[in-house]
Amino acid sequence: MKRKSKSNSEIVLYQTDDGKVTKLDAACPPIKYLHRALKDGDVYFFFNESNETQSRTATLAGTGQVQVWDATSGTIQPLDGVAPAAGSVAVPLTPTNYEARFIVLKR
Repeated sequence: MKRKSKSNSEIVLYQTDDGKVTKLDAACPPIKYLHRALKDGDVYFFFNESNETQSRTATLAGTGQVQVWDATSGTIQPLDGVAPAAGSVAVPLTPTNYEARFIVLKR
């Protein structure tokens, strides 16, 4: 995971060789992040390691339908109010205390 500040107001979490970025709209040390590129989509895992709800917007690189995968219930649902990604997409993140969330861009 690369962390570097692009400006005072956004934090770049990861940048691919072709310049696509995953970023948060503001610094948020309690939110941890992992990304895996699969042949049929991109999987993003976010974890809030604090005891307080966090609220940020993440810009995710990728294309396809934006889905939330719930590992506890085994459900997969489209992320309401978010259009399919076409190169990148802004996704609201509001993880509660110690909550983990998978967001998948499914091609």
